[in-house]
Amino acid sequence: WFSILNSFMIVVFLSGLIAMIMIRTLRKDFQRYEQQDYLEEGQEETGWKLVHGDVFRPPPMAGWLSVFIGTGFQLTVSVIFLMIFACFGFLSPANRGALMQAMLFLFVFMGMIGGYTSARLFRTFKGNRWKSNSMWTAMLFPGFTFSIFFVLNLFIWGQKSSGAVPFGTLVMLCLLW
Repeated sequence: WFSILNSFMIVVFLSGLIAMIMIRTLRKDFQRYEQQDYLEEGQEETGWKLVHGDVFRPPPMAGWLSVFIGTGFQLTVSVIFLMIFACFGFLSPANRGALMQAMLFLFVFMGMIGGYTSARLFRTFKGNRWKSNSMWTAMLFPGFTFSIFFVLNLFIWGQKSSGAVPFGTLVMLCLLW
């Protein structure tokens, strides 16, 4: 408990330090803006006033941003539900592979949430191809992960190891995807 409390206190201290630095910086900027009101309008704006027009402008790669945010949201919600199930005792450490099976199951079913989040964010950015964006969300991260897993499994097959995942299981993973 001491180490947890110690880590918590360090996080609180560093967060307070960063907050104080930000408050001092913002206070100086606001004082400078109040003094500049009396100056001519022909001068160029500096500091926080430069970004006032950029706040609601969509990013240049809005599609990719929404795909990555949707996938991240899908992973986050999957891990949260997995932790809840593990804390309530639904996933026993004695049952080998239950944790990975539950994670895959939750990741597949949380795909609806990830796709919705991605498509909704893309529509917020004034994107018009939200269906293809949702498909990219469903295909990018799982496809990349499965490709790496398959190549590594090929090396394990080449060594004739018993730890290799059988081909039928890989086909079932593809069908589940």
